[in-house]
Amino acid sequence: MQGINVGHALSAVSRFFRGNFAVDSLATSVTKRGPLATLCLSLLLASGFAVAQTTVSNTATIAPPTGVTDPVPGNNSATDTDNVTRASATFRLVKVWVNAKINDAATLSTTGATNNATLAAVAGTANETDTGANVTVFAGETLSLAENFTTGLAANYTSALTCTGATDANPADGLTIATADNGATIVCTYTNTRKTVTLTLAKTWVNAIVNNAVSLPATTGFSTNTTAFASVANTANETDTGTTVNVLAGDVGTITAETFTTGSAANYTATLACT
Repeated sequence: MQGINVGHALSAVSRFFRGNFAVDSLATSVTKRGPLATLCLSLLLASGFAVAQTTVSNTATIAPPTGVTDPVPGNNSATDTDNVTRASATFRLVKVWVNAKINDAATLSTTGATNNATLAAVAGTANETDTGANVTVFAGETLSLAENFTTGLAANYTSALTCTGATDANPADGLTIATADNGATIVCTYTNTRKTVTLTLAKTWVNAIVNNAVSLPATTGFSTNTTAFASVANTANETDTGTTVNVLAGDVGTITAETFTTGSAANYTATLACT
């Protein structure tokens, strides 16, 4: 073709695509060889378009300007049909246990994807990381993530969800896979940290015989146990306390009965209360 302003033609083609299609990116180039010119157009379709289409056809037609005779009019139009490949990423679920109760278990899962991920995580040790299998997710999909305890109680843990590698920074309302995530590795991690509470042994004397005394044994079975301590009734009414320790939610332990070292238990009515 002779007399064609290739730059103007390429600009027109670019405007056409941007005006009529959902295009994330578009690149153009021109290769000249003597009187001939090759126009190249490279575009990345938006994820929504890619979901709906399996192929895309592009037809470019160039007409000579007024007053110019095209000696070879049969080569002014070309059509190219290509398969549309959706942008995709690698996705996996991870579970981190912190101070877990041994054998507590939870199932992590996603919904909303062509290939949904799942992970059955069991706390074989107090502190461990469990990793699920990789799946392929596609641009335009929105994944809903969930965690369900199958052994133990979720209420015993503080749970946090974080995702890395994705454009979407807020997985709490669903993780949307973007075209820009193409080729990325996306990892969503649930971290469960067992809650702590304090445990203190205390001895309250009411109308005690002064100088009566008891020994309160150490607790057993908790993640951290109290130490034994002695309580002496220096006055008729008083409360003595032992050392405070931190125990973990879900612990089960034993508080052993007190033993009188001075005086007689038969002189008292004893009760055990926990608050």
